[in-house]
Order: sequence, then structure tokens, then C-alpha cells
Amino acid sequence: MNRNEDKTGSALNRHKMRRLFNYQVPSNFVGTEVENRTYTIVDPYNSSEATMFKRLVAVTRNALYEEPSSGGPVTPTDQVLITFEDYAVGPISDSGAATIQFGWSGGAAQYFTNDGDDDEAITTVKAYEGTKSWCFSSSLYNNPGEGSPFTPALALETGAVDETAFNTALFGKCIRSTFYFNAEAANEKSVIKIYNGSYAGDDRTGLNVNIRKLGGGIQITSFTFSGGNFSEIELVNSLAYDTWHKVEVTVLYDPNPPNDTFTYRINDGVGQDVLSWPNVWRIDISNNFAPSYGTRLAFGTTGVPGPICFDNILIEDVTSELTQGGQNLESNNSKNSTKTLQTLVSIDPSGNI
Repeated sequence: MNRNEDKTGSALNRHKMRRLFNYQVPSNFVGTEVENRTYTIVDPYNSSEATMFKRLVAVTRNALYEEPSSGGPVTPTDQVLITFEDYAVGPISDSGAATIQFGWSGGAAQYFTNDGDDDEAITTVKAYEGTKSWCFSSSLYNNPGEGSPFTPALALETGAVDETAFNTALFGKCIRSTFYFNAEAANEKSVIKIYNGSYAGDDRTGLNVNIRKLGGGIQITSFTFSGGNFSEIELVNSLAYDTWHKVEVTVLYDPNPPNDTFTYRINDGVGQDVLSWPNVWRIDISNNFAPSYGTRLAFGTTGVPGPICFDNILIEDVTSELTQGGQNLESNNSKNSTKTLQTLVSIDPSGNI
């Protein structure tokens, strides 16, 4: 259960809270306390100073920070942090019992489509850190949309008076999304798809990560769109099964979708820039749809259905965070995005992406 980042080193430099009893909160923390559990947190800027802090893990998880006034790393101004440690074992969404945990949703729907223990559940079978993770099967849903699992949204989105105001507020800002996953070798050829869920909760948009289980290991790809064609770009292949892997995506949004920047990093490797397809496809002259944006992560699956969720994939430590811009954010530094990208295949819009 070792992390790639040191909890007191690089994690501190990126001002990221860590889970359980290892949170490190910037001394300029001004966030809203949303839970009743109180822990003593050592101030990372002054080890002799301790701060009493109510744990920001669930409910809205809107961790608000002030930007440092004198340079330094860009700190999150808005954050959703999901560790699953406070979740009840069992499904996140259970429409039969009329329950859904900690602010998740089916997007525009209240519950997930096809919810139940065999499709998705919080489990203690395996965890990257702590005792719990979220598992789901390839029966969960198809392409993310209404009824797919949607994480809670950032305050930038929930606080907007309408979609137009949200879109305007988003331009010029960076959103970094991170999660860890562990896949079993069983049920090859299944694909796990992660997008941003739209503001309306009825479609996929934003980032695009496809985790494909193949005979030789795990492949991760992203789709782009240009000249009327979709192309699948390989980010990494032959990742080991039964091993925790980190996926990080940083997006800098521009009012003109072709100018958006999507930077993908796998296991803290070299950043790879792939312009995600949804909004450039929407504004294509043959489609002429309005761009769509969102800060929630939305999950879907395709492939041979697995008998139970544990045969497919486990997700851990899901983080979404907003910064005011990308110029100081390492994950969005295009100079680090030097890896040669491999185009796997070009397909038409009816392809399964």
C-alpha cells in the first residue's frame, strides 16, 4: 500500500490533504468544516504548531483555500476528496433502499442505473491505503451519462446560478483529477471509461480515460477528434494486474474548445497532452452542438459482463481540485509532455468510445 508520493514531501509541496490521520492542511486553510470528527493536524509550515481541524472527507468536501500571496506552488481553491473510509460497506447507490452515499448521484438521476451489490459496492477486500475501496463490474453501465455513477461536484459548479455562469467561471482555470485503480486479470476485454459528467448530468464531457483489460496487461487510452474522425491514443500499455496504478489528468479550459489542454500522467510518469474529443466533436460543423462542461467524474463500463464487481476493478482515493490557472501547476506544464503518442485506430462517430 505504498504511495508514489511522499506524504510529507512532494504531497506537502502540492498542498494536498492526505487521508486518515495523515492530513496536512496549509496554515492558510479557510475551508468550511463539514464533519463532526476532529483531529489534531500538525501545521506543515510550523511543526511546533498544531491545528484542530474537522475532517473534510465526505458530504460536499469543498475544501477552500486562499492562494499564497508570495508565489510558491498553486494551492487548490476548491477540492473534492474521496477516500471511501467513511462509506458503509455495500453499494454506494441502492435505489431499492432509497439510499445513496455522500453526495454521489446518477447525474440527472438520483440513483445509479443497474445499482446493487453485484454491480458496484464499497468493499474491504482490498485497498490502496486504509481499509476500503470501491469496486464495480462491466455490468455497471455503458458510456457515462444519466444513470452513471457521478462523484460530487466542485463548489465552482454547485455554487453557479446556472450552466452559463458555471461555464464562464470555468474558463481560464485548471481542474486536476486523480484516482488510483487496481484491476484483476479476470474478464479480459472489458473497458472502464472515466469522463467528466456534464453540468446537466445527462452526458459525458471533459477528460476521457479508457482502462482496457488485455491478455498482456492493462492498456490506458484517450480518444481525440479531428477532421471528422475519432482517434484512440495510447497513453500506456502492459500495466501489471493486481497492482495499484495512479491516473492523473489536468485540464486547462479555454472558451474555444480546440485550445483546451488535457495532460495525462500515469504513475507519475511523463505528461502526455491529448485533446479530449467531446467538445471539439460537439462544435464540429457537422454536429453544431454547444460545448458542455462539468467537474464531476462519471464512470461507465463495456465488455463481457463480470459475475460480481470484484472480478473487475477497484477504485481508491479520488480527488478533484481546482486552481486559478495552470502556469504554476506541474501537471499542466507542456514542456514536460514529451512522450511520443501512438494513434491506435481511427473510427467513425458510431464507434464505441
